[in-house]
Amino acid sequence: MSITAWVAWAAAVVSLGLAGSMIKRWAKRGGAHHFWWAASFLLYTVAAFGEGYALVWGWTSAIYKIYYYAALVLVATMAAGEVDLLGRGRRGWARWTFTAYVVVVSLVFLVHLISLGPLDMTRFRGAGTAIGGEAMPGLVRAWYPLLLSMVGGVILIVGPLWSWWETRQPSGLLIAFGAIILSAAGSAAKTGYPALLPISELVGILIIWLGVMRAGSAPRTEQPDGKGE
Repeated sequence: MSITAWVAWAAAVVSLGLAGSMIKRWAKRGGAHHFWWAASFLLYTVAAFGEGYALVWGWTSAIYKIYYYAALVLVATMAAGEVDLLGRGRRGWARWTFTAYVVVVSLVFLVHLISLGPLDMTRFRGAGTAIGGEAMPGLVRAWYPLLLSMVGGVILIVGPLWSWWETRQPSGLLIAFGAIILSAAGSAAKTGYPALLPISELVGILIIWLGVMRAGSAPRTEQPDGKGE
């Protein structure tokens, strides 16, 4: 078994623990942002496990679908958590609009994947990390990465930086930095360095978690203009 596979599975175990910590925080404190962050860490657990499975036994149609769905939707759910946190004390319509967007697009994506039936996995004979949705039909590859991971990724970087600019709390910088690492890891894997993906994802998700925990612990102050946490 390759070291890369062990790293992928280690990332899955770590992310499952992070999801558990966030679920406990949600149960204790409430807040939709805690729910969405917990969901994103669970999705990351699924995606990392899929990577580890493929690196040892190769891809199957079912494993690939589950992996691809989790990998795209997790970024959008993280962004939903960030939007909810940024929107506390402000107008609620933006928070609810983006939440509805993520839920609807994710459900449509899920139904679309189920309706495809078995995929042609001839491009993945043997083990390895799959990047870019190679086994997916062109329509899936063209739209869902844009609607989910790209939109979510922009929000996950810009939103925390904006929060840091307003509050000077380091949590925003940590979340943005972790999101940048995840984005860079995907780009590096697509350009011929797939071995970098699992370790970079593990580092990125840990940094995001640290930022999320600091953001969730920051004192909330209610101000007339809605600024602050």
